Amino acid sequence: MPTNLMAPYVPEGTLVLTLVDRASNKVVWTGTATEKLDIENKQKSLERIDKAVVKLLKQFPPHKK
Repeated sequence: MPTNLMAPYVPEGTLVLTLVDRASNKVVWTGTATEKLDIENKQKSLERIDKAVVKLLKQFPPHKK
């Protein structure tokens, strides 16, 4: 097993969603959403996260070329 694996850099406030085909073990889609969250207002932050995830998932499944 490789010991030099590094995770890609993801800026703070960014959600990365990667979907993998289990049969082929290949990435079929990756999407990112970035949202500025308010640590003082958790409810508003959760609502922003929900909206960002919905918007992100509207891009899935990928359109065939």
